[in-house]
Amino acid sequence: MKELPFLAGEDSRGSFLLFLFFLSALVVTGWGIWEGTLPATGEAVFAEQAREAAGGNLWPARFDGEAVPGTPPLPLWTAAASIRLLGASGWAVRLPFVFLALAAVAFVRAAAAAAAADDRSAAGLLAALLLVASPFFGRYAPHASPEVFLALSVALALLGLLRLPAPDGAWEWGAGVACAVFSAGAAGLFLLPAGLAALAADQGRRAAFGRPAFLVATAGALAAGLAWSAGAGGGLGGFPLVAAGDAVRDAWRAWAASLPWSILAAAAAIRTCLPRAAGGTAGADRLLLVFAALLAIFFGLAGGARAERFLAAAPPAAIMAAREAARLLAARRKTGQGGSERLRSLDRVLVMVLLFLMMLIVITPLDLHRRVDDQIDEIAGMTARLLPAGGSVANFRQPGEIGAARLLFYGGRSLDRRAIETPDDLARAIEREPGRLWLTTMRDMADLRRKPGFPVALAMVYRAGDWVLFTEERGGER
Repeated sequence: MKELPFLAGEDSRGSFLLFLFFLSALVVTGWGIWEGTLPATGEAVFAEQAREAAGGNLWPARFDGEAVPGTPPLPLWTAAASIRLLGASGWAVRLPFVFLALAAVAFVRAAAAAAAADDRSAAGLLAALLLVASPFFGRYAPHASPEVFLALSVALALLGLLRLPAPDGAWEWGAGVACAVFSAGAAGLFLLPAGLAALAADQGRRAAFGRPAFLVATAGALAAGLAWSAGAGGGLGGFPLVAAGDAVRDAWRAWAASLPWSILAAAAAIRTCLPRAAGGTAGADRLLLVFAALLAIFFGLAGGARAERFLAAAPPAAIMAAREAARLLAARRKTGQGGSERLRSLDRVLVMVLLFLMMLIVITPLDLHRRVDDQIDEIAGMTARLLPAGGSVANFRQPGEIGAARLLFYGGRSLDRRAIETPDDLARAIEREPGRLWLTTMRDMADLRRKPGFPVALAMVYRAGDWVLFTEERGGER
């Protein structure tokens, strides 16, 4: 069968394959970001801070008009710029993080190529493929999460480490560390000890410790990190510590969510710890293992309570998995086809699979991202019509900060942070402040109406999906 003209020649095939890969990765990662509302998670709080920053309050970050010290600026300002350009919507907040995730994939591709001894193009593309195809990475890549910016920073710093002792590697390493601090706060400084320990484990690259470019880049990144953390960042003591048991449980969930590629990464870790195993080990393997392990430990224990903090270890883990896959192919090479050729064949097959998946998404109703029927935007719009500017909605059994973030983002009206939890407390609150508008769910509304002897007659003002706005009955005024 004759080849198509644009696939004639090795260079043309490689370029076209790379174009197909990133096009497919963009569609697979970004598909569905316009659907649904902001979820009832920290993403809503971050989106509201970005919306207020887009309104002119660039610094410090604000939530419902109150300053929020210590919020890292890079993710916030990126989302705020998107809102200024595209308007305040969930997809406008998420869109830049899709491109940040793709940038992280591009850096992982370059880092894997720098770590490979031969056939660098295939090795880099395979690592990028495994990262894009990782369910754990794919879960957070299309969301407005500062940890996506952190993964990008880690990928850039890792690219610099693997290019050392070349001067370009030193500057990429320093830029990655500085970017991590400004995207994750003081915790971003964890990249320094993790990277230095990883570099020391690689005998071929540790000569960079004596190079002026590396010393200057490291000192500059440390100075930038300390200046931010001790100044605008709110101090160095602000690490949100996590119990060891919770960290182990979340690490296991992240590993399980990355199957099957996490099996390859685990095999690579075992091989690196046992250098006498078949195939041996290389300095880049030790660097990757130390870097990934220390990042998982540091961010697992002091990176907050959200599972996505383990995204910091995703870039080195993807390269470890790709290198292990390359070793397996090389070990099983057939006569007339070496491991390098088999690796090139594998990454081409995987790119075509990714392309087929992209086409399937575009031409069919298939959706990789589950749509949640959550009509909080309708409720928020109604509160904007019923309440004056600056007004707030009373809260019955709803999460205060997250609920306030979603009402503010979609309607500009806040929700009381302190929720009323019991029917008796609700009755007393209505007596103290008659005429207030309340937010709850249909289930809680039904519980109130079924409660015997409840002293207040309630009137439903508006309903959208499972959400209800209500007030007390006042002779049909509402």
